[in-house]
Amino acid sequence: DAQEKDRWTPLHIAARNGHVDVARTLLEHHAAVDAQQEGGRTPLYVAAQNGHVDIACALLEHHAAVDAQDHVGWTPLHAAAQEGHINIVRVL
Repeated sequence: DAQEKDRWTPLHIAARNGHVDVARTLLEHHAAVDAQQEGGRTPLYVAAQNGHVDIACALLEHHAAVDAQDHVGWTPLHAAAQEGHINIVRVL
């Protein structure tokens, strides 16, 4: 669970960029599913914000916290709704 200076883990980066195979591999090796970056966003939040439904499902399979809030109180559902990602909204 190495982190960049802004506390982005490799799982955050995979979630942001839609790399589902990388995310699954990290999860299989016990990556911190609910790690929060500097703004309080979890990998599930990042996947939801970017519309990556396969990654969101993988994170949920590993018991990602659906109600985790960022520094302003937004959850992954808020992020998905803001960006119009209906498939993520349905999953969450």
